[in-house]
Amino acid sequence: ILTGCLLEVEPTEARLVALDGFRLAMQKTQEAFTLPEGTEQITSVIPGRVLNELGKILLDEETPCTLTIGKGHMQASFGNTRLNTVTLAGEYIDYKKILPSSFQTLAKVERSALQDAIDRASLMAREGKNNLIYLHLLPDGRMEMTANADRGDVHEEMDIGFEGNELSIAFNSRYLTDIIHNIDGERLCMCFNSNV
Repeated sequence: ILTGCLLEVEPTEARLVALDGFRLAMQKTQEAFTLPEGTEQITSVIPGRVLNELGKILLDEETPCTLTIGKGHMQASFGNTRLNTVTLAGEYIDYKKILPSSFQTLAKVERSALQDAIDRASLMAREGKNNLIYLHLLPDGRMEMTANADRGDVHEEMDIGFEGNELSIAFNSRYLTDIIHNIDGERLCMCFNSNV
């Protein structure tokens, strides 16, 4: 069941939730959705590989895709194409208990500047044993990024919008890159509660 992607559709919002052993990703879209009369929410778990294929064959962002979800199956229709799949049965993880409702540290940063800094730091992080990038969020509105390896060290500094408590935290550089590559906006907000 955890190899699938949880789809939750409500009249004004749809959510896709997926996880691996280390990360949880959630994508929300807010618009009007047509649900069967008397239904407040539709929930289904779609195999991850099916969603990957669907993403590859969708024509473009303007082409509407209709999802028809029944007990144990789903059909995606767009243009002259129909994709049918069996959905996964079982209880998906309660992601709402994992995601905190409030945060102790917030950092707002320009996405492209953060991406460039991570790209440079990850060159050195890959040389290290654990591929780690260290972030130090400072109350004076700066973020320091470091990576260490036998061949040398990287130290980057950038201005951030800072709220909350000072924080030092480490991430696998690939995890940060995966997130930022999927964000379209010019700025992003990173929210933390602890260095864990």
